[in-house]
Amino acid sequence: MESVNPLCFILLLGLGSNMLMKPCFAQPTESKVQLPFSRWQVTIYNHMIDSTLMVHCKSKDNDLGRHEIKQGDNYFLKFKENIWQTTQFWCHFSSKYGQVTGDVFWPEEGSRLSDECNDHNCVWSAQDGGIFLLRGSINSYQLAYPWKK
Repeated sequence: MESVNPLCFILLLGLGSNMLMKPCFAQPTESKVQLPFSRWQVTIYNHMIDSTLMVHCKSKDNDLGRHEIKQGDNYFLKFKENIWQTTQFWCHFSSKYGQVTGDVFWPEEGSRLSDECNDHNCVWSAQDGGIFLLRGSINSYQLAYPWKK
């Protein structure tokens, strides 16, 4: 019989959820496994030349309001992931270059979130070409959302 993670055993007893069965009995893999209630941060930098960034972030349960990020400044949000690991945040970005909406934190699928967001911090950069994600696996920014006029 497969061994059960002690945290999973407690959660299974308390919640009786079949949703937790698969991850609790899964065999260890190379991917970085995130636990429910993990603490996370999303950091958004304004690296644009001569443009203010307007950001409006939301989740299913929270509207974080509009924030103005001046050139060279940043904005961040801190939160704990929910027990089902379905926490998702998206933001609407606007600047003189255009606007775009996209996910800045998404439910874990495989290990992409863990690989791209080092130390539980997803780092985004608004640049003249769009919104870029700092890919922790290669320590380099990659365009995620180009500006739309």
